[in-house]
Amino acid sequence: MRLSRAAGTVYGLAVACGEVLRAADTRHDMATKKTAAPKKAATKAMTKGNLILAIADAVGEGLTKKQVRSVLESLITIGHAELKKAGLFTLPGFAKFRVTKKPATKARQGVNPFTKQPQTFAAKPASKSVRARPIKAIKTAVA
Repeated sequence: MRLSRAAGTVYGLAVACGEVLRAADTRHDMATKKTAAPKKAATKAMTKGNLILAIADAVGEGLTKKQVRSVLESLITIGHAELKKAGLFTLPGFAKFRVTKKPATKARQGVNPFTKQPQTFAAKPASKSVRARPIKAIKTAVA
C-alpha cells in the first residue's frame, strides 16, 4: 500500500514519536453518514376532556367540570342548529363557520391521463361542506 506524501509525513511523524496510527486516522472519512437532527416531540391536539378541564381550571372555583361540559355541549348544539338554519355561525374571537354548497355534476366523457384511454367520469350528487375562516383576534394571537 502506498501512502500519499501528506499521509506519509503524518505517518512518519507518528512513528518518530513512537505512536502507531491506524489507517482510519490518516485519511478523511468523506462518506460519513450524516446524523439526522433529533425530532421534536409531536404535540398532541387537545381532547374534549382536556379542554373542559382547562376551562374549569381557568375559571377557578366558579364552575365545575360538569357545568363546563354542559356549556360546551350547548354551544356545539347551537352551532349545528345555526349552520343548518342560516348557513353561518360565528364563534366570537375564534372563527366564522360557513356552509358552502357544491352543485351536482353530470357524468362526462374524458381521457385518463395515465393510460390515455377514453373513460366516463361518474356523476356526483350535490353536497354541502363547512368552511371555517379565522377571525382577526385569533390571527393576532397566533402570530
